[in-house]
Amino acid sequence: MVELVRVRWAALLGVLLVLGASVQDAELAKESGVARIHVAVLPPTLNLTLGSSSSGRGIHAAIHESLIRRNAETLELEPSLCREFVVEDSLVLVPSGAAREAFAVELSGVEAGSSRLVVFGKVTEEEGGYRVTPRSEGNPLQEAVFIPMARVQAVERGTVFTLRLREDVLWHDGHGFDAGDVLFSWQLYSNPHVHCDSRRFQYQKITDAELLGSHGVRFFYEGQYFKSIEALASLCLLPSHLYDLRDPDHERHDSDADEVSLASEINENAHNREWVGLGPYRVLEWGAQWIRAQKFAGYYDSSRAGHLGEVWWRSLTSDTVLREALSEGILDFTDRLTPELAEELNTDEQLAERYSTGRFHQGRYGFIAWNLRLPELADQRVRRAIAHAFDFERFNASQYAGRAVRVTGPQNRLGPGYDQTVAPPEFDPERAEALLTEAGWIDRDGDGVLDLAGEDLEIELLLPAGNKPGLLVATVLQEELEPLGLRLIIQQLDIAALLGRVRARDFEAVLLAWTQPLESDPEQKWHSSNAENSGSSNFGGLDDPDVDELIRRGQAELNRATRFEIWRKLHRRLDELQPYLFLYDAPSTYALHSEIGGFRSSPVPPNYDVREWVRH
Repeated sequence: MVELVRVRWAALLGVLLVLGASVQDAELAKESGVARIHVAVLPPTLNLTLGSSSSGRGIHAAIHESLIRRNAETLELEPSLCREFVVEDSLVLVPSGAAREAFAVELSGVEAGSSRLVVFGKVTEEEGGYRVTPRSEGNPLQEAVFIPMARVQAVERGTVFTLRLREDVLWHDGHGFDAGDVLFSWQLYSNPHVHCDSRRFQYQKITDAELLGSHGVRFFYEGQYFKSIEALASLCLLPSHLYDLRDPDHERHDSDADEVSLASEINENAHNREWVGLGPYRVLEWGAQWIRAQKFAGYYDSSRAGHLGEVWWRSLTSDTVLREALSEGILDFTDRLTPELAEELNTDEQLAERYSTGRFHQGRYGFIAWNLRLPELADQRVRRAIAHAFDFERFNASQYAGRAVRVTGPQNRLGPGYDQTVAPPEFDPERAEALLTEAGWIDRDGDGVLDLAGEDLEIELLLPAGNKPGLLVATVLQEELEPLGLRLIIQQLDIAALLGRVRARDFEAVLLAWTQPLESDPEQKWHSSNAENSGSSNFGGLDDPDVDELIRRGQAELNRATRFEIWRKLHRRLDELQPYLFLYDAPSTYALHSEIGGFRSSPVPPNYDVREWVRH
């Protein structure tokens, strides 16, 4: 009994050291309006240009701003850092001297080194040609013009975006925000040395941009792109005076800096952690296991300035530490409750009085990606056999009480591009065995493991250390594959080591998860052009012409119903190929402290808005 007490006090002491808090801290939090939010792992950087995590995006939502934001209630896009944004069409002209002189502007073409003549505005088709009516301030057209059909090479809808920025916005260090920051934040994606490959593809679709004074900017897309406005909305804005060596306000100004030096200043900048943003909270401290942000008095929008004095994001990497933190009342929100901990919070009288619990979907699905470059996994029959060997119902019942839903394709399960008619592979060990035999995998030496050409059928599965649901998935799959003669070797790694091996393509299988918007662009994950790009998300190496063509068509299709059907066709093609073992979407179970008001869940990530919270 003495030893048990000693162990419990040691665990509690560890919690207090990790959180830097105590019961007295809880009282202080109430008095000063502090909210303490649990994250499993702190993000490696707050510069989302270099890559993002779910925790990083959640913190960003409080401490930074975007040009355009999605309203959490209406789901419509609306101005944020800009006062307005105007969308116009492009009319690409057949090159001629007269067209150049009369009304066209010359822009970069889609092909490197090429150019094209463009007129932009609201384009309406009339008999014999098109009428172009200027809509944006600063449009070279002074009035509407009619252009004969013979002069027109192409019509591209919704490809020119003009933004007028607010003039009252300050960075957290007091420096003014302007159009130069926006232009710089886009231009860095054209520098091949910047570590932004996971996001580069979207911004390379913008072929030109221009400043319109100090608080105006215009972007020209190469062609129709269904995510164009959302790409601008998600552009991670960086302060030019802290990141661009060519900016005269940079402390190490160098107007002749080359691409390598410019990229290094972005990749290795201290402000990637010592964040200087534009939001209502500014980062004061980044500790080993927490990020602390304080209300920023210079924030420009009183309606979205937030009610809390401080927000803390605290990393708790084990269920034991999380439970102790909740027991002591020194945590205000977590969305990572296990079923067991949720049950305890609801049945323990003291905890039930302190916390309420609930569930929401985050648009997340788990998956196992196969390295398709390996001979044993390049065979579609092997991948499908493994899918038939996974007893999802067994796992779902034991881990989620049947609440998880099997996922079969790449889009958000609740979104319009997801094909609800695609059934998951049935749990069918006999079918799995038949497929493996058909692929040539037979136990020739009688050791219980299938072999082919002298090689045993062994697959190493990487998964993040501490991921309890992931380990359970892996264990269930391992148990189901063993009697079939397929040996699954489970290897848990810390997230940095795991991602390092994925980037190096040094893996056989890896268990991860994607958090998806209601409609996502599949290019990064599935297009063959990204198969050998170490910074891309197509780490499995899928290379399929049908997939590429569906992605191309979907990206250029602005009609929503037509595009959704293209995404559903892509869903069905990926179901045929089985490049992933698609797993499941499970609701996140959260706990919220009774002193926190203003919480509501939303389909817009991170699924809640800290700015609306108050502490009573």
